[in-house]
Amino acid sequence: VKLSGFRKSEHKNSRFIKGAPLESLFAQFCLSSLWFGNCNIRAIASFWIEFVREVRWCWEESQPLPRMPGSGSIDLSTCLINQKLQMLAICIEKKQQLNEEYHDCIGSEDDHSVSMENDQVVDVSWKTPDPGEHSDKKCNSPSTPTNVTNSVNGGPTYDTKPDDFTPSSDSKSSNYMRRGSAGVVGPMMLLKSHQSLHAPFTQEAPLMTEDMHEERLQAVDAFSDSSSFSAQLEKEILYSDMSAFKAANPEAVFEDFIRWHSPGDWEIDDPLKSEPSSGFASVDSKNDWPPRGRLSQRMSEHGNLWRKIWNDAPALPTSEQKPLLDPNREGEKILHYLETIRPHQLLEQMVCTSFMAAADTLNQTSFGGLKQMQTKIDQLYLTAASMLKPLQANLLSAGSEAIEDLRRLSVIFGHVEKLLTIAASLHRKFLQAPSMSEAIFTSYQEFYSKRMGTGSVEENGDMEFSMKLQVRNHERPIVSSMFTPPTVNQSWRKVLSMGNLLNGHEPIVREIIFSKRDRVSGNHYASHTPRGYNKEIETYRMYICGTSNDLRVALSVASCD
Repeated sequence: VKLSGFRKSEHKNSRFIKGAPLESLFAQFCLSSLWFGNCNIRAIASFWIEFVREVRWCWEESQPLPRMPGSGSIDLSTCLINQKLQMLAICIEKKQQLNEEYHDCIGSEDDHSVSMENDQVVDVSWKTPDPGEHSDKKCNSPSTPTNVTNSVNGGPTYDTKPDDFTPSSDSKSSNYMRRGSAGVVGPMMLLKSHQSLHAPFTQEAPLMTEDMHEERLQAVDAFSDSSSFSAQLEKEILYSDMSAFKAANPEAVFEDFIRWHSPGDWEIDDPLKSEPSSGFASVDSKNDWPPRGRLSQRMSEHGNLWRKIWNDAPALPTSEQKPLLDPNREGEKILHYLETIRPHQLLEQMVCTSFMAAADTLNQTSFGGLKQMQTKIDQLYLTAASMLKPLQANLLSAGSEAIEDLRRLSVIFGHVEKLLTIAASLHRKFLQAPSMSEAIFTSYQEFYSKRMGTGSVEENGDMEFSMKLQVRNHERPIVSSMFTPPTVNQSWRKVLSMGNLLNGHEPIVREIIFSKRDRVSGNHYASHTPRGYNKEIETYRMYICGTSNDLRVALSVASCD
């Protein structure tokens, strides 16, 4: 099941409850748990073990998780288990893509090797290749320049060549081959080479769940300089972006990357010749080049982390980089969380999700847009969010009143559900007369409001609702159509029917039971019974079941032997 928009028809207050969307996998698990084993804790534990086992099977077999989107961002407003399952679905999708790319690569290499063997067979009759020449061609591949290496500090250093060495045009072009370009960025030009600046293809930022964000915030609090540590946390993303930028712009310098990636850190000296708001450098003529500007103080500081990353980053397009999100590692971490989750953490999220799913189910009921009913549903979400807050924040204690609050919340749900049933029924019966349904529901709500909000189950159930409503002329046919008069055949059968209370319509089945009881003493069946034994037994029992088509009679006779 592929669900792209879980929350398109959600209630505006549903995000106050930290649960899972109604159609999501975890929400369906919670609703199924309410019916499984009569909601017994042992049954829920067994059900959860089987659930995690099925999730692991999907992971190991690279099968998509049902009812979970395999793309998009993590919805941090949901419960942590739903976030983990959404993250796992994305990891499965990425893992499947990597497997497909790997098999495609293996297949292409096999085809290439076969074609190379065929070429060698043909070339034997013409010219024997020189091993040295073949090795030179292999080493001088455009994707791996031979004259550029990495020094100890990560900066690029060039190999020294003999004095009489003259680089060929092929080797020179391979050093400056543009890779991974997404296109030219407007009028922006490189500062040193005066060439068009190309935007690279970059990797998406790694997705994180709520607990991963909290770990980062705790790490930031542990350091005095939070800004520098935030930059440290973004080192992997910066490293990837800088590598891709270098590959797309081989002659770029650090200032070019800042002008493209962080225009706010490039200060313009002359405001009359400033760059446009988007950060693009305008080039009117060659006399205005290079543009007048400099790095901000933050980027100009000695030992700046961004410049260090720039010096360490190689020129690699995203296709040759290590993925920022390792689906195998993250997937195993998620499964470890699901397999080792504490029972109280699981139950807290299940309770919140179950109440949220129940409220969403009520909200999906069509009741004609009655304002009073809509107000009740709005209040239901807010009340549930308030009472479930200790569960969401994991603030339960021994003397907590959360259990009693949950009982009261269940009673409130029952009241709202009963009102919603009345509203939906009136809406369907009076589709052509909405004013009548609204008037009847308003009167019934006032009658029933005495039970609402108290959270007490011991209410007087003998109260009856009655009202008189003035019916307009155009509404009378609608009301009269609800009471269909019996036909002639039905009227005739009504006279012959026995115990018929359905306005002329015979019941589907009639059941009649006759029984007779006798004392054991004095009965011919009890000639050998002990003296003083006077208990009654049911000696005769007749059961009659009749419909309009058949009649069944059963007789049983009991004896005391």
